[in-house]
Formats: sequence, C-alpha cells, structure tokens
Amino acid sequence: MIGDLAADIDERKGDSGERDKYELLFKRDQEMTEFIDRFEETREKEVRCRAREASIVLYRCTALYCAALLCRFSVSTSVRCESPPDCRP
Repeated sequence: MIGDLAADIDERKGDSGERDKYELLFKRDQEMTEFIDRFEETREKEVRCRAREASIVLYRCTALYCAALLCRFSVSTSVRCESPPDCRP
C-alpha cells in the first residue's frame, strides 16, 4: 500500500513535469503566432521610422554643409563669419 502511494506520487510528479513542458511550449507557440501575425505591421512601422530618421539626418547634414560653405565664402570675401563658430579662421 505504501509502495502504491509512493508510485502514485512519483507518477503525478512526472505528469506535472510533462504538463509544465506542454504549457511552456504552448506559451511559446502563442508568442510566435502573435509575432508572425504582427510582423508585417511592425516591419512597415520600422521602415517608416528609419526613413524619417534618415531624412532628418540628411537635412541636418545638408544644413551644416551649407553653413560651412557660407562661412568659407565669407572668409574668402573678408566678411566676418558669425555662424557657425567652428568655421572661423
């Protein structure tokens, strides 16, 4: 009788481990399914964000380049350059 109880307890422990594994696999499956379902939407959002960031960087680089050209032009024509300060001779 005690042997049967011990065997029953060991069997239930084994079932619990199997159930935990199944629940973990089921949870991962749900996460992967959600990822796949949202992938296209997330990708499009990231592409838009990256394009916007790239245009901001391009705008700022262009503005700095133009400021540097104006400063160099003003130095060559003996006009005092006030902006940007790092261009001054």
